[in-house]
Amino acid sequence: MRNAPRWAKVGITIQFLALVRCLGEVYRLRWLRGQALVLADVQPFIAGALVAAVLCRAGVTLFFFARYRAAVTVSALTVAALVALKLATDARRRRAVASAPMHVGGRTCAVRPPRSCSRGDTAASWLA
Repeated sequence: MRNAPRWAKVGITIQFLALVRCLGEVYRLRWLRGQALVLADVQPFIAGALVAAVLCRAGVTLFFFARYRAAVTVSALTVAALVALKLATDARRRRAVASAPMHVGGRTCAVRPPRSCSRGDTAASWLA
């Protein structure tokens, strides 16, 4: 690869930006939710930041040892790992939400209204 050092620099920059984005998301959620923010809400972003930090360090180390192709590979692996982590946490969250009981008007209901309800419909009118 003729431009391997340049691609390695681009990959390391992308890794660093992914790390900053993961850490910035924690502060964004803190700003939006305030005191209602719990650890379970930010855990996926902390895990993503840890993955990005470790793999970014590996990419920088490989770059310093002039292993440019390996640094590019680690950069691509970082993006793939973060996407896989996102898909895994989204699937887990969807399963948890689907199995959780819904509270409507002080009652706990075992079913959820269909997504096809119009905006004017509420869960209480659908269950009535």
